Amino acid sequence: MNRDGSRVFATAFKSGNRTSAVPVPFDALIGEKWSSDGVGHPEPMLIVQQNDQGKWLDLNGKDWSQKLNYSVADNDLFVSVRRIHIEC
Repeated sequence: MNRDGSRVFATAFKSGNRTSAVPVPFDALIGEKWSSDGVGHPEPMLIVQQNDQGKWLDLNGKDWSQKLNYSVADNDLFVSVRRIHIEC
């Protein structure tokens, strides 16, 4: 954590498998929203892996590269930025 507490730094132990998560539209999963009102459900995510050519593929071989425009290094560092809203 930095001095003012606005950023938290974390690393992944034994990461390096070049995976990430990509949001998946509900209709791509089951054709319609999970709940009848479409509210209160978590956003579905799919784990994809970057291959040697830099393409992000799921287990079925579908290319998700257009949704992920970055590359993953083997030594992952994550920075979480805390943003607060103060009403006056």
